[in-house]
Amino acid sequence: MGDTREDNYTVLGHAEDIINVDQPGQNEERSEKTAFLDVVFCHDIEYVTEEDALQAVGTLLELVKDGTARYIGVSGYRINLLVNLARTFKERYGRPLDVVQNWAQMNFQNNRLEIEGLHAFKAAGVSCVCNSNPLSLGLLRASPVPMGARGDFHPAPPGLRAAAYQAASSVSATGEIPRRRWWRMCRAAEKILNGDGDLGPFHHRGRQSDTGASILNPNQVEADSPLYAMVQEILRSWFNCSFQIPEPGWDVESKKTVKSETASLRPKL
Repeated sequence: MGDTREDNYTVLGHAEDIINVDQPGQNEERSEKTAFLDVVFCHDIEYVTEEDALQAVGTLLELVKDGTARYIGVSGYRINLLVNLARTFKERYGRPLDVVQNWAQMNFQNNRLEIEGLHAFKAAGVSCVCNSNPLSLGLLRASPVPMGARGDFHPAPPGLRAAAYQAASSVSATGEIPRRRWWRMCRAAEKILNGDGDLGPFHHRGRQSDTGASILNPNQVEADSPLYAMVQEILRSWFNCSFQIPEPGWDVESKKTVKSETASLRPKL
């Protein structure tokens, strides 16, 4: 951690209403005793219409203009929606989004962020892409998918869950802790992409971060290669299987689940 506010990054909570940004931003600033917020996101953009998301992020521009926030961005699972939003945002507001956060789509089981997202985000002017939740909400772990307070929340289908558990069990049989292997694989992928310039390297006031190099041992990555191949063979039929987000029956216009005979069909886009 650095000695000044500019050297540190903090994580705050969610605003109840992403459209009414003024009061939540001020509250979070006061609670953390900071003069500004590093990044403000509009989360889970696939649960609203594109127009709602565009207006919300456009409103966040006011936080940048008055110095309350330094950067603004969006997060979500659906890469196609994130890409479309990034393009449309740039067209409407005359500037690109600063950051896009995508989750669970650059890891052992899914590399869609690499093949479908990175070049498109770069073309839309996005300068930072975050690969969050590399363990896919607990899918890639030594035990079965966890149950949350609301029960079985995980969007992975049964077949993918079984394959992921089989892969984790195979890793455990080698004496390794699966999540450490998964994490090393994600870091290796990010380092390779950073080197190619596709996944914009994280910059701190103009200096490229060397965090990846400090925790990633190239010799270890090479030694892990046979295990990576084994796991990918197990997951082969499920590789790049994406979750259904939003859940079946979700209506982006009313922003709620609509119970009907078509609830089992794909959600309205």
